[in-house]
Amino acid sequence: MTFDAAGKLLSTATDGGTPTAVNDGTGVIDFSINGQDMQMNLPKVAQYAGNFSAVTVSQDGIPVGNMTGYKVSSEGQIIAQFSNGMHKTLGQVVLANFNSMNGLASNENNQWLPTVASGFEQILIPGSGGIGTLEGFSTED
Repeated sequence: MTFDAAGKLLSTATDGGTPTAVNDGTGVIDFSINGQDMQMNLPKVAQYAGNFSAVTVSQDGIPVGNMTGYKVSSEGQIIAQFSNGMHKTLGQVVLANFNSMNGLASNENNQWLPTVASGFEQILIPGSGGIGTLEGFSTED
């Protein structure tokens, strides 16, 4: 990038050093690299004679947080909880429904397998399509 004496951005250059665009004072730079047209929006970029140093440092986000736990909602959302008070959905538990629950084949450890008699599974989000919701820290009798 090339700047004038007042710090206004004048031009940019490719790796070969040929200027590809000139700033018109708006901070929007149109340029092309290897035939690909691009645009950069740099309205606050300026360079003054001297070494680089940060003039203003500000944060527009939230503080860093560590995951402190998680919960699973009744709709199956797996939600991480962070030390900074933020929450983020990490995943989604889904449930399978069958046309005939009695057609499922019993397997070990309370597992069931689909059969021709049960029909194909319908994968649904808990609480939708007539399927139940999830209840944390509970078991079905």
